[in-house]
Amino acid sequence: MFDYLYLYIVMWVKTPQSVDIIVFEIVRFLEVHNYRIGLYYEIYITQSLLVSLQTGSINLETYKLADIKFEDIAMGQSASFTHQLTQLDVDNFATLTGDVNPLHTDAKFAQGTQFKTPIAHGLLVQSFLSTLVGMYLPGKYCLILDIKSQFRKPVHIGETITISGTVTKKQQVGKLLTIAASIKNNLGEIVVNSQIIVSVRDE
Repeated sequence: MFDYLYLYIVMWVKTPQSVDIIVFEIVRFLEVHNYRIGLYYEIYITQSLLVSLQTGSINLETYKLADIKFEDIAMGQSASFTHQLTQLDVDNFATLTGDVNPLHTDAKFAQGTQFKTPIAHGLLVQSFLSTLVGMYLPGKYCLILDIKSQFRKPVHIGETITISGTVTKKQQVGKLLTIAASIKNNLGEIVVNSQIIVSVRDE
């Protein structure tokens, strides 16, 4: 696996100084999260991270895992992060899911629609809610039980989205949290509005 990691680092990072830093961070990321479900997925994760790091759409802080136990979570506690949607995000999502609808993948087709340019898959945008609860709030011990979402506006490639969530309910039985979440575009407009129920499995 490490040979493939280094190959992608050489391909996507320009300076030798950056290689050492990113080798350490990417390898640590993969090991911490136990990505061992297939070499292709490991390569995909690595490539996506490196491109995002190179373009500045994410930074390494994004992948620091929160370690918050149920008893330490307060009502009203919140978390947020940002991500710039790239063409690579859309292409990889289309490849992994098989959803190659031209509205997302064909600029000429999209030009003839009300959107004028390709838009990101709605479920790709929504998938960052998994990052919100799985990495930030509550993080390490999270298990998603339910998500209800409304898709309000499209997200175009190149837009930076802000993903935010706030704890609105805490239930001792089952150690359940209800989190009110939203995803906003560059203009601060809500593109996805959601309610997420998670279990905090810290025992």
